[in-house]
Amino acid sequence: MGDLKDDIRRGESQTLELKRDLSDNPLKYVRTAVAFANGRGGRIVLGVDDSHEIVGLEGDPWRVADVAVDTIMNRCEPQVPVESYVVTVDGKNLAVLEVSPGQNRPYHLKSSGIGNSTYVRISATTRLADEERLRDLMLEGRRASYDALDHTGIILDSGSPEIISMCSYLSGRGSGRFDATRLANMGLIREGHEGYIPTRAFMMLSTNPFPHAMVQCARFRGQDRMVFLDRKEYGGNLMEQVEAATGFILNYLPCRAEIGAVYRKDIFEIPQEAVREAVTNAVLHRSYSIESGNVRVALYDDRLEVTSPGGIPFGMTVDEAMSGRSRPRNSVISRFFREAGLVEGWGSGLGRIVTACREAGLPDPAMSDDGDEVRLTIFRSEGEGETSIDQGDMEELDEMLEMMVSCPDIRIDSLSESLGVSKATVNRMISRAKSAGLLRRVGSRKTGRWAVDRTSTHGCDSTSHP
Repeated sequence: MGDLKDDIRRGESQTLELKRDLSDNPLKYVRTAVAFANGRGGRIVLGVDDSHEIVGLEGDPWRVADVAVDTIMNRCEPQVPVESYVVTVDGKNLAVLEVSPGQNRPYHLKSSGIGNSTYVRISATTRLADEERLRDLMLEGRRASYDALDHTGIILDSGSPEIISMCSYLSGRGSGRFDATRLANMGLIREGHEGYIPTRAFMMLSTNPFPHAMVQCARFRGQDRMVFLDRKEYGGNLMEQVEAATGFILNYLPCRAEIGAVYRKDIFEIPQEAVREAVTNAVLHRSYSIESGNVRVALYDDRLEVTSPGGIPFGMTVDEAMSGRSRPRNSVISRFFREAGLVEGWGSGLGRIVTACREAGLPDPAMSDDGDEVRLTIFRSEGEGETSIDQGDMEELDEMLEMMVSCPDIRIDSLSESLGVSKATVNRMISRAKSAGLLRRVGSRKTGRWAVDRTSTHGCDSTSHP
């Protein structure tokens, strides 16, 4: 887990807890051990004070470690997977309690019921699991997934419109002929006494009656959330959500066009493939048992953030996820997306995002996981600022350029009045159009004229993406 001394210097985190000794209430470190077992593991280091100073342990450090392990073993249920060892750092002895990600979740204190003593780790704090997170842990302990559970109250037959529509969709994606039996084999429906019982995955992929299974999109001005430029919420089935959210982001990204011998290809500032994969991954791997949250997609001047509820599942780390390791949280939905050709292979999405960003000359994306939600950040080009033209600005810009084509000597005050915007806005639009190669001034400021270059590849039509 890296160099212990450096980790101590950085302070407590999602996987590190520091304690002076065992003189404090033992329940504090027992709760932390439970939280680590319910998450991706962690270390409790004894012999470090609140200021991150290594002070060491008095007496026999091995006895301190043994007492701590025995306390954890005796007070937790199921038994927390914990080991201990002693290290010497700067001449001082430390005891380290190393907790592995548990396979028999949820872990809790013996003294109370599961609902009152199951703890989770959020950032650098240990918290009591709420009802939604407890439900998630119980599913993980059963090796089950939320999307595979029955959606009760509905019975379908092979001729139901929902089944016919889904079979038609999958058959049209080139995966062979689909019928109710094949849907059942995929875990989308199961045969009951009176007909087929749909799973929650089937419902989210068809009529989607779940209000929390949605994507929120926003375009902000600047690098924070102070000013909204646009925001949308997308429900519908999960495939529609991916398409709509991808389209929302592409609509606000600068792009250029490459004209080939036969066709035109739009090249977006953030590759279209990376945007789609980021949204798809969030929809596929979010925790749907957390009904108080939804996928959030936010575009800033310097970055794109895609955030999904729930930490990385099954104790995986950020590095493991970015390297391609995959354990799908929603196994039925993931299989549907694979059969439909909407994703390629397990764990390959993040790798394709990284590759696409590198090929576009962008920095490597970053991922963070605080145990409460996962966020993927894709960084935009440096120095774009006001010199780039967002798709969302193109309609207004096109109107200005059309006026300049019709009247090359039109004045700024006339443009301002005709467009219904301020002179400052017109000047800004002119500056951006010039930087994008769409516009130039011929002659002097007073007697010259506007020259519009409609063949420039720095702008794209608003209809150029799906």
